[in-house]
Amino acid sequence: MTSPLSSSTGLIESNVASNQFNSMDSIALITKQLVARAKEERAEVAVDFDRGDFIRATQKIERLTRFKEKIANNVATVTKAKGAVTEIRNTLLSAKSKLQTMIGSASPETRQQISKDYDDLIKKISTVVDGATQNFGFRSFNLVGNFEGSSPENNKLLIPTRETGGGALQFEGMDLGVDFKIIDEGGFTWKLDKIDNKFYQHTVVNDLITKTGLSISADDLNVSSYDPNSGSITLVGSQPLSGTLVRSGLNILTSEYHQNFSDDTLVQRAITDLETAITKLDIDTPPLVTKAKRLETSLEGIDLRIKILEKEKDTIRQEELDASRAVSLAADMKLQLTLNNMNLLTSGNNAIVENMLSLTSGVAKGPGVFGFMGF
Repeated sequence: MTSPLSSSTGLIESNVASNQFNSMDSIALITKQLVARAKEERAEVAVDFDRGDFIRATQKIERLTRFKEKIANNVATVTKAKGAVTEIRNTLLSAKSKLQTMIGSASPETRQQISKDYDDLIKKISTVVDGATQNFGFRSFNLVGNFEGSSPENNKLLIPTRETGGGALQFEGMDLGVDFKIIDEGGFTWKLDKIDNKFYQHTVVNDLITKTGLSISADDLNVSSYDPNSGSITLVGSQPLSGTLVRSGLNILTSEYHQNFSDDTLVQRAITDLETAITKLDIDTPPLVTKAKRLETSLEGIDLRIKILEKEKDTIRQEELDASRAVSLAADMKLQLTLNNMNLLTSGNNAIVENMLSLTSGVAKGPGVFGFMGF
């Protein structure tokens, strides 16, 4: 027969156990709900990119960037021209200095070497001018090159300085090259191509120069006679060429057109040509250089505005991140406090249950024989 006390104890233990399971299910359910609510209370987006000030700053940056891209090729043309002006002037001064050392020298070897150095400097000017060409699309611009035969817009640039309009700088090209042409008795124009060293024949119709297809190699051509006053020239070789030499650009010729500087008079004549070229440069180029500096200042201002706008965006991002972290931290703290309270409640319930179990177990049996006898 089962003891009533034992039966009661088993029933209580069963109920307590049942209550414990129900309590754990409730705690688990509450915990899930708390976590879900905490997720809802956390910031869903770290940075609000839909903020009005953030959008406006982004749009301004995009507009300024598009404007810079729009005028990029024109700016590159001006920058190349400005750099070419400086390099050409330095080269002219170097050439003049070279020739001045030749005056009074009786050494043929010295004259020959200086003549070669002089020619190299003149050719360098031609290279610098050609290097100032900016190609984009099917067009090319050069503000310091030879524009004969090209369309008028190729030596003029109108560059806006503000993305909203209302400001622009106009640049007009100038010829700072060292080219020349020879007009023969038939009225045809012969121009030297520096790449393949050939004179190509051209016709001129309505100021438009067109190649005829005829050419003469300059490899074996030598200057037989040249009058700098009239321009009359004769070149001898396997295919001779004669006519009137017309200088262009800086009006400078290489040493062969100065009889290879055979005497000081010819050297001084070349020095005079160089001084005239330097004067031309000093008169014609300041407007270009000044406008180029104004353009650079305008672009620096745009870059500064973009930098300020980017800083504003960084500030907005930081504000959003700080706010997001604050919201998330508050939600986390709220959840943590709630869970701590639940832990305390659970611990308290466990203590109550343990006390109930100890009461239903009765008085502990005594030790030794008395305990064995049920006392």
